[in-house]
This record gives sequence, structure tokens and C-alpha cells, in this order.
Amino acid sequence: MIKRLVVLFILTLVVIGIMNYSGLYNLEFTGTNVLYSYLMILALYTLYMIFYKFFKAIVGLFMLVIILFIIYYIYNFITGNSLDFMPF
Repeated sequence: MIKRLVVLFILTLVVIGIMNYSGLYNLEFTGTNVLYSYLMILALYTLYMIFYKFFKAIVGLFMLVIILFIIYYIYNFITGNSLDFMPF
């Protein structure tokens, strides 16, 4: 956890340096600017982790539905009977 926070702090310094070097925005290395940049990167990272886990859950449910449909159609092909609990 500490290692991740240190990496995010280094990323903050790199981002400010890239912005200054590219001429995109002249942002000084003051404590306030570094803190705001760090908090913004931390918030974006947190949102990324939340949405990534949510996306993995949706993909997992979608794959489960596809697998169940494949099992249903194989059962239907082999036995010739449809399952009664599935209204197809």
C-alpha cells in the first residue's frame, strides 16, 4: 500500500514535469500544486479500480449466461427435449 502511494507520488512529479517540458501548461513545483495533482491522480486511480472490478463482474455474468445457453442447446440437441424451466 505504501509502495503504491509512493509510485503515485512519483507519477505526480513526472506528470508535472511533462506538462512543464511540453509547454502544455506552466505549473510550478509548489507544495499545493503537487498535493492537488497527487489527489487528482489518486482519485482517478480509485475510480479506475472500482470500474475495473465492476466491468470484470459484468463480463463474468455475461460469460456465465453464454455457457448456460450452450449447455441448454447441447442438452436439447442430444435428448430432443427442452428444459421446462427455460421458457424458450
